[in-house]
Amino acid sequence: MKTVYRKTDKGDAAIANRTSELLPTLRRALILVDGKKTRAELTHLVKRMGDVDSEATLAALQADGFIVRIVTQVAKSVEAQPNPAAAAPAVPAPQASSLPAGWFEATRLDAARHLVDKLGPTAEGLAVKIERAKTPNELSELLTGAAQILASVRGAGVGREFAQRFLADAVV
Repeated sequence: MKTVYRKTDKGDAAIANRTSELLPTLRRALILVDGKKTRAELTHLVKRMGDVDSEATLAALQADGFIVRIVTQVAKSVEAQPNPAAAAPAVPAPQASSLPAGWFEATRLDAARHLVDKLGPTAEGLAVKIERAKTPNELSELLTGAAQILASVRGAGVGREFAQRFLADAVV
């Protein structure tokens, strides 16, 4: 399997209308995203733009909803999974009745802080989404995505630790 990114409607609008408040580096990286280049190709191209952390740049664009990650089969033609979180390790969605008291509120805040601690300001967009999650299922999906971003930017161990810390409690 290989990973590629494609622009979301928000990403397409940001390029077409120049209305978003994207930093020039993020805008140039967003222009490179075409749904065909592999993650490795994109990170190489973004690095060539100068002194840029390509992994953090892609993570920031994804966290802010400008791009989504899609997984393709190597043996097949490009076949995107409709849900980018589907490529994540399967973590059952928490059932509201099975959660420890106070889990939802505490997890939203702690996970958002932890994410910003690990990734810095590039994670603020995703952290806000996590803090604003309204249901355990929505929160679980956001946490799974955050674990994927952490794994791609900071390493598999960091992503796994995040998932164990914030998603393990939800599984009964």
